[in-house]
Amino acid sequence: VQLSLGAEHRRSDYQRVSDFAWTTYTFGVSGNFVSTPHYQRTATAYFGEMTVPLLRFNNEGSPIATAEANGALRRDDYSDFSGTTIHSFSFSTQGLNKNLVMRAVFSQGVRAPFETDLKAPNASATLNGLFDPVRKGVFPVTRITGGNPNLKPERADTYDYGVVYSLPFLQGVTVKADYWSVDIKDRIFAPAPQDILNGIASGGTLSRDPVTGNVTIDGRS
Repeated sequence: VQLSLGAEHRRSDYQRVSDFAWTTYTFGVSGNFVSTPHYQRTATAYFGEMTVPLLRFNNEGSPIATAEANGALRRDDYSDFSGTTIHSFSFSTQGLNKNLVMRAVFSQGVRAPFETDLKAPNASATLNGLFDPVRKGVFPVTRITGGNPNLKPERADTYDYGVVYSLPFLQGVTVKADYWSVDIKDRIFAPAPQDILNGIASGGTLSRDPVTGNVTIDGRS
C-alpha cells in the first residue's frame, strides 16, 4: 500500500491600473470612471492519494494476475470563496494474459472563480451593431458587465476507460484504445451579447422595456 499526503498554501494578488488615455476614452463612451481594483486571495489545500493492490497471485506455472486501485482526495479553502472538494478513483487489472491491461478512471476537476469574476465593479455600456430578432433590425443595446458574487465553482467529471495490449509477436509494440467523457457543470464564462439576444446563450439575462422595446442585457458570468 502506498500513501501520499500533502498540503499547500498560496496567495494571489490582482491589480488593474488604467492609464490616462484609457480612462478618458472610457468615460467619454460610457460616462463611467475607470476603477483601479486590487484583489487579494489566499488559499490552503490538503490532499492525499492511496494506491492499494487488490489481487496478486502466482499459481505454480501460471502468470501473475494483478489488480490495483487508486484513490485521491483534495480540499481547497479560499479566503474569499467557499471551499471545494474533489476526488478521483482508478482501477487497473492485468489478467492471466499478461499482455492485456484494462483500466478505468473517474476524476473530478474544479476551477474556483477568479477574483475579477466575483468582485469586478459593475458597469453599463451601449452596444451598436447587434440584430434584435424581436424588432427585426439593428438597434442599440445596453449591456451590464462586472462581477457576480453568487458564482459557483466550475466542475468537471471525467471518465476514462482503456485497454493496452502488447503484441506477443512484435517485441515492444503495444496497441491502445481509450474512451473519454467529460461533463462540465456550472461553467464560468461571459455569454456573447448576440447569443443572449437570440435566446441561445446558456447564461446571461435579457430585459425589454414594454413601451420602447429597448433591450438591456446582463452579460455577467
